Amino acid sequence: MTDKCMIANEHGVMIGLCGKAKSGLLLQILGIVLFGALAAVGKKATMDLGIAGHSALLWLSVMVAGRALIQRDGAGFAIGLSTALWGMPAGFNNSLLHNIGLYGTTGLVLDLAARSSLLDLRHPLGAIVGGALAHMVKFGFILGKASISVTARRFVLMGVLQSATLHLFFGLVAGLAGFGIWSLFKPRMKRSNNSTD
Repeated sequence: MTDKCMIANEHGVMIGLCGKAKSGLLLQILGIVLFGALAAVGKKATMDLGIAGHSALLWLSVMVAGRALIQRDGAGFAIGLSTALWGMPAGFNNSLLHNIGLYGTTGLVLDLAARSSLLDLRHPLGAIVGGALAHMVKFGFILGKASISVTARRFVLMGVLQSATLHLFFGLVAGLAGFGIWSLFKPRMKRSNNSTD
């Protein structure tokens, strides 16, 4: 009888753990959808000030915060994909395929940064460097497309150095802002983890 109780308890614990894992995965998926929507809204809502890369202050900071919160391989790419998909109803100017390449690649860089112990997005320096790297890769994506385009829309090749510098600056600031957003959630996450233990 004791063995049966132990087996039943083991199954009970296993079922409980499976339930937590499923709810955790659902929360992560919901987070990916939500952060993608917020990034898309931030990108669309940014007023065109004529300053290269300034929109990253809203959309990239949301992506950095989302990837710092969702500690799962591929979450950055998934947030980028979600951003591209939300960009269609939001009215992004480019095609869906272009946006998937642009924001998916940016999210992939955040994934790679998150895997590095030196670039942990949950620390200020890691978030700043991760944001800068992600924004520079996004800039490289745009530069590559513009260089093979017959007409370089809204892109002056003579201003590449200035544009790259601005993208680097806004990537750094967006990384710091993303860390700030993540920090708002950090105390709640610790309390909820302690209460479940």
